[in-house]
Amino acid sequence: MKKFIASKKSKIIIAVVLILVAGLVARSVYKGKADNTMGQNIQEQVTSSVQRGNIRVKITGIGTAEPASMYEINPLVKGNILESPYKAGAKVKKGDLLYRIDDSDLLNEIEKTKNSIEQLKLNNEDTFESLENLVIKAPISGRIENLEINEDEDISGGKQIADIINYKRIKATIPFNEEQIKQIKVGQNAQILISQYMTYLDGSISYVSNIGRTTEKGISIYDVEVIFDNPGAIKEGMKVSGIIKGENGDIESPYEGETQYIEKESIIAETGGTVEKIYVKNNDWVEKGDKLLELENRNVENSMNNYNIDYKDLHLTLDSQKKELENYNIISPIDGIIVEKNFKEGDTVNTSSSSKALMTVADMSKMVFTIEVDELDIDKVEIGQQVDVRPDAFAENSFVGEVTNIAVIGSSQNGVTTYPVEITINEPGNLRPGMNVTAEILVAEKNDILIIPMAAVSKMGGKHIVYLADSKEAEKNSGDKQEVENEGMNAGIPQPEGTPVEVELGINDANFVEVISGLSEGDMIYVPNTTMNMGGGNQFPRRRGSVMIGGW
Repeated sequence: MKKFIASKKSKIIIAVVLILVAGLVARSVYKGKADNTMGQNIQEQVTSSVQRGNIRVKITGIGTAEPASMYEINPLVKGNILESPYKAGAKVKKGDLLYRIDDSDLLNEIEKTKNSIEQLKLNNEDTFESLENLVIKAPISGRIENLEINEDEDISGGKQIADIINYKRIKATIPFNEEQIKQIKVGQNAQILISQYMTYLDGSISYVSNIGRTTEKGISIYDVEVIFDNPGAIKEGMKVSGIIKGENGDIESPYEGETQYIEKESIIAETGGTVEKIYVKNNDWVEKGDKLLELENRNVENSMNNYNIDYKDLHLTLDSQKKELENYNIISPIDGIIVEKNFKEGDTVNTSSSSKALMTVADMSKMVFTIEVDELDIDKVEIGQQVDVRPDAFAENSFVGEVTNIAVIGSSQNGVTTYPVEITINEPGNLRPGMNVTAEILVAEKNDILIIPMAAVSKMGGKHIVYLADSKEAEKNSGDKQEVENEGMNAGIPQPEGTPVEVELGINDANFVEVISGLSEGDMIYVPNTTMNMGGGNQFPRRRGSVMIGGW
């Protein structure tokens, strides 16, 4: 045995046995400790002081910059391009001519349509006249006489309906001899003697004939017309004589003349039809243009309806052609830059022959892009908020953007709803379409406030707890420490070192949180440096993006 123990081989065997025994003991001890810590967090803690600082709460998103407005210019007609004055990269103003396409075929069609309208009018002149004649109006002012038709009576074209006589003014045609006629002039005063009533009426000469006629006795006589007012009893065909007031005395007519109505017309139905409405009676006085009666004629009305339909159709065609004519001159819809041009002068375009646009015009004076904002943050975003924009292509440069639109409806994916927010850059500088950009929207900011790392805060029983490392403060808060430890044990959460203090928190960013009350500047607190989850839950609130959403 002594030899065995003294031998080199025996020493090796003993060493191995001792190592195995030690390993078994260590495993047993570790297992006991592991059983006690299972489901808890093992934390390495460091200290930090409560300091004054600034917190800026931002919402961050990424997007792709695009022009504020961009139009693809597509042809609405087919034809050869006669003119296209601008090249790609050129600046254009709203209304500038981009393309002029040959419109000669359409101009010919427009001329044909105009000719068809004129031909339609010519073909329906009789219809217009017949329709107009269905309403019979007074041709002169006067008294209605000899009206002998009734409503619903059918009358033929050319039938005399009535007479209209203007009895208020009477004309007398009186003969004078050759010697007398030399002293008579238009405008001279005259007197008319009505033989039947032996009454004189004053008048004036309106006409003197210069051509005589010979009586049965061979005497030359000349007619003189005298107009006078009718007192009411004078009718046409009465015998009268006249006395003209000449320069050398009265000139009496050697022969009698007759009275005539100055205005007298027969009313004729130019178009036949059924009497629909009569507006006057015999002896009624009417003024020129007054409606006397209306006729109904279905054939005339149907012809007019057909004309109106044809006329309207032709004018619709003409209006459509004129509107289409505008499409042959393609103008710029905006002030902008031609960013792409695919067709030039001499090319033939067709509305369906190519998938490419003629050109693309973009307004590069402003750039827009859209970011997706989490549902928990969307209420913090407002129209008009300033945005810091940094392009990936040259991150050293930044641009000022502005929130210009916030979507009302969001989209949900993997249980998270986001809302598109439009951002406009009013001075894009050298920013180009298609560049990727990062946007930061400042939604809250406080300066010179007490701040601590967010990792230093625990939440227990609805309270926010921070652990003090200062021994003096520990004495003051010994009661709180026992209460928090009890709550922590009940919740299965191990307690870090230090004295627990309840704090009131304000805004926070991704790393720091504002302390409103509970701590003072310079206080030393414990901050977990690493956390290893041993089966228990995460004791810190969850975060999404750059804004805390765990109930701070």
